[in-house]
Amino acid sequence: VMHRIALVLFDDIESAGFVVLLTIASPAVTINALSYYAMSAHLLASALYVLLLLRPTPRRALLAGLTGSLALVLHNPAPHLLFALPWIAWLAWRPGGLSERLRILGALIAGYLPLCLLLGWGWPFFLESFTLKQPVAAVASPGEAGRMLVNSLQAISGWVSGIGLRTPLLGLC
Repeated sequence: VMHRIALVLFDDIESAGFVVLLTIASPAVTINALSYYAMSAHLLASALYVLLLLRPTPRRALLAGLTGSLALVLHNPAPHLLFALPWIAWLAWRPGGLSERLRILGALIAGYLPLCLLLGWGWPFFLESFTLKQPVAAVASPGEAGRMLVNSLQAISGWVSGIGLRTPLLGLC
């Protein structure tokens, strides 16, 4: 991905090779790649996001939005949000026709939408499932486990029947 970005930016194979060499030689890249941290995934998602937006078309903007939404949910939405805002501003104010810019921004938003809706709308329901109505013993007896299962199934059915009635804010979007 870094090689492709360098080719688009510099249009020179040697410069693209140096970019790859410097990327591999960077301790921030190599050491994080050896760990379980999400930083390498953030770098990959952000680099792919940039690659798709350097020569924007509606299709590429849609794919960039999908990539960006994945970056938003990796572990912390702030890194991608701070990274993406200047690119979105650039897309909005770059030279060219207004209709083309709106089509590209619309495709970018459409790409972000599925995961943002799923997690932004579904996240409050997921968090609600962790609220305890009463203290729970560390080990449940078979009878208590059965009651807990029935209570969980009732809560799920209540949640499913009330989907259309509740509209929490889209927290991640």
